[in-house]
Amino acid sequence: MVYAARGVFNNFIPDVHIFTDHRSGPAVGRSPGYGMSLVAETTTGCLISADIESTEKADEMDEDTEEKPEVKTPEDIGIEVASILLGEIKQGGVVDSTHQV
Repeated sequence: MVYAARGVFNNFIPDVHIFTDHRSGPAVGRSPGYGMSLVAETTTGCLISADIESTEKADEMDEDTEEKPEVKTPEDIGIEVASILLGEIKQGGVVDSTHQV
C-alpha cells in the first residue's frame, strides 16, 4: 500500500513521508480487512485527509445479493487513496470533503 501510494505522489513531489501503524493479534479486534488513511498538511497548517477500506461496509452492500464483497488489493488501496487525497488537495479547500455537510 505504501509503495503504491508513494508512486502516485512521486509524480508530483519526491519528498513524501508515509508512516505506517498496524495492529495484529488481539489488538485488531474483529476487523475484517485492512485500509489506509493519508493526511496532508498544508503550508498554513490545515490537515486534509482521505481514507479507504479493503471491503465494503455491511450497510453499503446490496441487500439482494448474497455474494461477498470484492476485496481490493493493497496496491489498489494505495493508488486509490493517494488519488483521492490529490483530488481533495486540488479542490483547494481548508476542510476535506468528508467533513463538510
